[in-house]
Amino acid sequence: MIRLKNGYSVSNFIVILLTITVSIFLFYISELLPSNTIWKIIASNVGAALLISGVFTGFNEYFMKDKLVEMIFDKLKLKENIQNTGIDETILDLSQVDYGYYIKNAKNSIDVFHTYGETWTKTNHDHFVNKLIHSNCKIRVFLLSPDSKFLPALAAQYDLSPDELKQTIYRVTDLWKNIYERKSKQRKKATQSELHLYFHDFFPSRSIYRMDDKVIVVDTRILKGRSSKLPVLICSNTKKTNDFYDYYVSELNELESNAKKQSLNKKS
Repeated sequence: MIRLKNGYSVSNFIVILLTITVSIFLFYISELLPSNTIWKIIASNVGAALLISGVFTGFNEYFMKDKLVEMIFDKLKLKENIQNTGIDETILDLSQVDYGYYIKNAKNSIDVFHTYGETWTKTNHDHFVNKLIHSNCKIRVFLLSPDSKFLPALAAQYDLSPDELKQTIYRVTDLWKNIYERKSKQRKKATQSELHLYFHDFFPSRSIYRMDDKVIVVDTRILKGRSSKLPVLICSNTKKTNDFYDYYVSELNELESNAKKQSLNKKS
């Protein structure tokens, strides 16, 4: 069978051509009938309907069908890719992320990886205190080492002196010590929560927050200065080894073996 375009056959063309021909014939018949008869109206309306149907079908089949099918397959492929990678949401406004919600709902594991996060830690201070006192959650916190070779460059990026950034990291360390102390002052309970603090010497090209089966990844700016307009990726554990969740959690697990654990005792 002869093909005109992408599977568009001669038989398709003939059917559409016949439909248009019949519509024209009905228009012609309606012109011959007396104006005061119902058959004139019927012939005219049916002819119009067939003409519109024939033209639309021809245009749709010949020009739009392949593009529509291609678009559907592209959408299905995109959906499959999203499901395979575990992406739940992408955001460009950091203020829209409700970290408190994720912290409160975590049952087993929380990981925090950023340069220092002073404001972030203050904002979520009470959530972590409650999590330590009332759950069996294991919490790991990774901060940039005050002695890191990357610290001077990051200080310049944040418009701080190296000493200012170093003191900020120490202040955040004290915040985590205060959180840990709140737990240690409580009477012993059945909860087996843990808090571990580490200094790392790796370049923090992003911030990573893991709460059970969710990971929140916040990109950093290339230009100097601060902004709440940062790309944020929220993804879930798909139980596969090639999803985004597994990639970031594997990084954190490897980081733990290469970071220096810090004492949370205030006397240290």
